Amino acid sequence: AWGASSPLFAPRRAPGGTLGNRNFVGHLAAIALPSLAVLTLTLQRWRHAALTALGAAVLMGILLLTRSRAAWLGGAAGGGLTAFALLLAWRRGGLPLPLPRLAMMAGVGIVGLVLAFGVPNTLAWRSDSPYIDTLTGVANFQDGSGRGRVLQYRRTLELALAHPVVGVGPGNWPIRYGEVAPSSDPSWTFGDVIPLNPWPSSDWIALASERGAVGVAAVLLLAISLGWRGLRGLRGGGPGGAAGAALLGTLAATAVVGLFDAVLLLPVPTLFVALTAGSWLARSAGDPPPMLEGRWGWWPAALLLLALGTARSAQQVAAYVVAGRGDDRSALRWAARIDPTSYPIRIALARRGGCREARSHIEAVSRLAPEWPAVVQARRRCR
Repeated sequence: AWGASSPLFAPRRAPGGTLGNRNFVGHLAAIALPSLAVLTLTLQRWRHAALTALGAAVLMGILLLTRSRAAWLGGAAGGGLTAFALLLAWRRGGLPLPLPRLAMMAGVGIVGLVLAFGVPNTLAWRSDSPYIDTLTGVANFQDGSGRGRVLQYRRTLELALAHPVVGVGPGNWPIRYGEVAPSSDPSWTFGDVIPLNPWPSSDWIALASERGAVGVAAVLLLAISLGWRGLRGLRGGGPGGAAGAALLGTLAATAVVGLFDAVLLLPVPTLFVALTAGSWLARSAGDPPPMLEGRWGWWPAALLLLALGTARSAQQVAAYVVAGRGDDRSALRWAARIDPTSYPIRIALARRGGCREARSHIEAVSRLAPEWPAVVQARRRCR
């Protein structure tokens, strides 16, 4: 927001961040706020509470700067449910909510918003009143990105109904979306070799289309069981009530943000939500921390999975480093040998050079994304 730049930032979506673009940062901020609010109100030591209050102020400012409508709605849902749950726990008499802490929490929220508004930044929004426009258009689904989302949801549900039991398979939404979406659909960008986002603009829509009824039922059962544990914590009052409120707020923020954007389809927020919900879950029931029994337990399997994931990531990174900017065909060929499954590298080779050399790459990308425009053009070029 203040002019710093990095190759890790999305270049056309200021403000940038190491998570890629501003929406991803906003989602994580909205999901984290209920936990920081509960810690600020309930930690015993003032200096610890002051640190969490400072974190909450920073996240409030970040949340405003991102102008992410999904994050704003998720933050409101998570914060509202957390406040309501804390009030219920307080009325039962087991959870003290001292006025100085309440004042501190309200104060830091105001300070964060004021600083975000008041400190000059380098953001060049196209509107003279960008934040007011986002606020007034938070539920606008008649035009712009809101209309595009509605069209995408409607057509993706058609895809889900065509594959109702287990869906089209994890990660296959961008490959199969063309079956239900016309070329005029705003989700398509035909000039790009990758014409679609790798995920739809909703966790729930992705769940229905890629995992089917089985996946939706499993996730709903998990969410209901977690919510029930949070409600049980509220009934108990005390520390369990505070933990239950934080758990319910985290679930609400995650569910609402995921209605309008890809959240749990990404690894960073998924890991954060899992760790946060698991931590509050144990505290809401007053359970002791779980102990791993046995000499080896699950460590060998975990280390094996970690090693496989690290090796795969290293393979992908190495291929991109070798490919560079994609100007050198010799470097691209070496990159394709390192990672034969990389669509961006293989399509770059499929669109260049003689057809005899390009044929194997055309066959490879045709197996990966047979109906994408760049792949169709490459097949036509070499007949």
